[in-house]
Amino acid sequence: AEQAASLRRFVLEADTLSPTVVHVTKLAVEGGRAKARRMPDGTIQAMGLAFGPSPNPSAKSGNPLAFLALLPKGFHARLDELSVRDTRAEFVDGAVAPEADLAFAVQDFTIRDIVLDPKQPNAPLAIAGRFSSPGVARSIEVAGTARPFADRKTATVAVRADGVRPDAIRPYLDLFGIQSDLKDASLTCDFDAAVS
Repeated sequence: AEQAASLRRFVLEADTLSPTVVHVTKLAVEGGRAKARRMPDGTIQAMGLAFGPSPNPSAKSGNPLAFLALLPKGFHARLDELSVRDTRAEFVDGAVAPEADLAFAVQDFTIRDIVLDPKQPNAPLAIAGRFSSPGVARSIEVAGTARPFADRKTATVAVRADGVRPDAIRPYLDLFGIQSDLKDASLTCDFDAAVS
């Protein structure tokens, strides 16, 4: 049988773990592999499980940060470094024609200085990463900052992609009538976003 997921290394180093204070100095994942497939009927198969469409597609999802209200008074947490290295996800989409074989590889991705503390809601975190997506982009680099816990959430991110040749996503481009003649293009862009 084909292996659906694996992980070579997981590291968690903590300085303080208590009911109101969590300080993790390092959380690292290395050598992760995952495979999934979308069947022609839209069912997603991964790790021996099948996931269909939501039984209640009209249900609205809530605020993803709502759990913060459940934390004990005075709770604060800090993660100095979250890193992901040498990780790859593969996805075969059989719901488009021709079938799409997609992959996304993480060479290295790091988020530093994640602070969850009511006294420091505007604390910025730093993001940096190098990725690739065979058949889409030979290399993708991302660097920036974000303030995800502030009242006014912000992100400033610079992206550079080289070797852009969107062969692997051609079935999706075809759905929208988009034709691409890109063979080895480069793309750079800066994103600035804010949400209140």
